[in-house]
Amino acid sequence: MQWIGGVVFPLIIGVASFVLVVRQSYGLGGFVGLVAAFLHFHYFWGLTEKYGAVSLLGKNIAALGVILCFA
Repeated sequence: MQWIGGVVFPLIIGVASFVLVVRQSYGLGGFVGLVAAFLHFHYFWGLTEKYGAVSLLGKNIAALGVILCFA
């Protein structure tokens, strides 16, 4: 689950984000990229106790970016 939810799925979403940015839909592309980053930090770094601080910091930054995309 760590590699599928934390690397493969966010990578697919990240490619979609890149396509949106290339097509000049910057707001939606940024939002989708931040969602991919949130999923990466939650599932890849968050499933081990050793890297809990990294997971928390990354998720907070990604969540702040998502909130700013809505503003």
